[in-house]
Amino acid sequence: SGAGGAMVAHSMLKHNHELKIIILERGDHTDSLDMTSNEVDMLARLYADGALQLSRDFNFQILQGSCVGGSTVINNAVSFNLPAAVLKKWNDAQLYDAGLDETRLNQSFQYVRQLLKIKKQDENAPGQKFPFLNKGSAPFKAGIEALELDKPPNEFNVVEANIDKCFGCGYCNIGCRYGKKLSMLNSVLPDLQRDYPKDNIRIIAGCEVDKLHTSGKDITHLSASFKNGRKLDIRAKKFILSAGAISSSLILLRSNVGNAQVGKNLAFNLGSPITAVFDKVINAYEGLQISHYFLQNPSRGYIMETWFNPPVSQALTMPGWFDDHFNNMLRYNKLSSVGILVPTEGNAEIRNGGLFKRDIKYKPTAEDLKKLGDGLELAGKIFLRGGATHVMPHTLDYLELTEDNLHLIRQNVLKPGGITLGTGHPQGGNKISKDPKKGVVSPEFKVYGYNNLYVVDASVFPSSIGVNPQLTIMALADYAAEFILD
Repeated sequence: SGAGGAMVAHSMLKHNHELKIIILERGDHTDSLDMTSNEVDMLARLYADGALQLSRDFNFQILQGSCVGGSTVINNAVSFNLPAAVLKKWNDAQLYDAGLDETRLNQSFQYVRQLLKIKKQDENAPGQKFPFLNKGSAPFKAGIEALELDKPPNEFNVVEANIDKCFGCGYCNIGCRYGKKLSMLNSVLPDLQRDYPKDNIRIIAGCEVDKLHTSGKDITHLSASFKNGRKLDIRAKKFILSAGAISSSLILLRSNVGNAQVGKNLAFNLGSPITAVFDKVINAYEGLQISHYFLQNPSRGYIMETWFNPPVSQALTMPGWFDDHFNNMLRYNKLSSVGILVPTEGNAEIRNGGLFKRDIKYKPTAEDLKKLGDGLELAGKIFLRGGATHVMPHTLDYLELTEDNLHLIRQNVLKPGGITLGTGHPQGGNKISKDPKKGVVSPEFKVYGYNNLYVVDASVFPSSIGVNPQLTIMALADYAAEFILD
């Protein structure tokens, strides 16, 4: 019921009002009014595995929403179009041969932007009553300008997002109680239920798909389970997997459906933050958790986004141990952070194995870690030029750095387990391609070898796109709808 599933349901009904669609959601339904500032409770209720989904070696955290509305409920709503260079690479016949129609896809991007009111976040916009941009972005902006990194062709700007008249509470990642973030929970799904009869659109929450059942080249039905153990079988003419880059692959693997490429070539936006310390109050916890981005052109292989968390979440990632950690939390209101995102190589794999039958095999490549180290070092320099007394990468060894020793970041990044690593953006595993030897789904999003099975989510990405992926997922879902209806 997230970015892929909700949007493809919306766009299919847009074209054919007579359709009957059932949406199954592994997570529970939590109404916006039931979302609170109790971070521990919200993390447990809204995130897959209570925000403890980890790679096989426990060194890499993969955050995904598990609730009605999916990750759109708990993300920062940051919206980028698919970079032109990435689409060109996807469609390159010598590489992925995705076969996507650029003109049609651009129309889908425009449609989704209009539908969800995606726009640059502006404190001076008509009707905006409160300042809401992250206050921690001001010293970062000062450092960018001091280093003259704001000059074209570089991009330093306020993010675009599907947020309307934000209150600036700073709790974006545990749901929006006020309905200002136009997630699938607060926009597309209730609109579908309002605009169509109950028989046309049903959402069943707390229900996980166990297996797809086949007869020859057709999916005949699926079996699913509720948390209380009750079973459910559903028969349909067509089946669409939109369970996200991890779970869609797992469902195919559990069902022994799809070719040998299923679950392979998984990629991420590899992320790690750096925290800056100031000798004055910053109050970075006020406002959007992500409000600005910085992208160098030509690309250095990473993007920076200003970033900060409410107390519990910030404490979970705060550098330092024992007294160092305690003292850092005491100066919580004098800190600011930036996250570095690196589009990784597609060297991860999902397996239906391990203790929880969700085995994610991943080890960052040396080249990806080098890019991360470069980005963290530059972000540290930017903060120091913006007035920070020192900066702290989120390394295993506690470091308080100035410009004289920023180079220590790189050697710590390259140590196994030397730095906090994670992502909210898994991508790939079921690549789209004209060639079944390269991909799992066709350019029409149909799973190779099956007549009535489709995949519409980030798992079809041939590679990591290097920016926040939700808008691309939604646009691809709108794009895919007409193929599924044919």
